[in-house]
Amino acid sequence: MKHQTNLDLHTNGEVEEEDAEDAPTELEEGIKATIDELKEVNLGDIENPRPIYISASLTHGEEGTYVALLHEFKDVFAWSYKEMPGLDPK
Repeated sequence: MKHQTNLDLHTNGEVEEEDAEDAPTELEEGIKATIDELKEVNLGDIENPRPIYISASLTHGEEGTYVALLHEFKDVFAWSYKEMPGLDPK
């Protein structure tokens, strides 16, 4: 059994010992990655595609909001090596 010591400043500094509970097994196994199915969305057009991937679990409203935001700011993304002059394409 594990013990935990707590110092409670509101009880004149008395030390109170409590039994600590074991961590749930989900936490003991470590962090698990959340893997959502993805949906491809093209922010460009047929001649100049700009594919992105969003979660397929978004509601229709959330998807519309995110796609509108990403479309509005699509010029801040580097879509090709030509748009990244500091990188060596080799």
